[in-house]
Amino acid sequence: MPGTYWIDKKTNIVVKRYSGTVTVRCVLNVLDSVEADPEFASGMNELNDSRAVTAYAIARDELEHLAELVKGYNVRVRGLSRKAVVVLTDETWRTAHLYRSLVTAGTRLEVGVFDAMSEALDFLRVMDEEDRQRLMKHQVIYN
Repeated sequence: MPGTYWIDKKTNIVVKRYSGTVTVRCVLNVLDSVEADPEFASGMNELNDSRAVTAYAIARDELEHLAELVKGYNVRVRGLSRKAVVVLTDETWRTAHLYRSLVTAGTRLEVGVFDAMSEALDFLRVMDEEDRQRLMKHQVIYN
């Protein structure tokens, strides 16, 4: 599956991981799953790890529609939160930046696009080294 997620309750972050070719349906499936998860809480920050994405098979109009859904979703469910997107290729970088500009237009949402996980974690204000290592490795530690 090109999209998965887990919730890190200690840092209050929803970690989404995408790989391969990502479509709008893939993103919507992950959004639906997160919203239905009983561990999800309003105000959680989001880390979109797209380092393994090879392409976004998303047309401009689909991206615009997705951005409008995310803006409405944040107002309705999440309130203000930060979203960090980590990408590695030029193509995914361009798409992520376009998404950021569409999502943040006319809102107070904060979305950052990064090529390094450490910069994304800084943006999300994750400073504890143990938390950073856990989030970078995508290992869930249950207490």
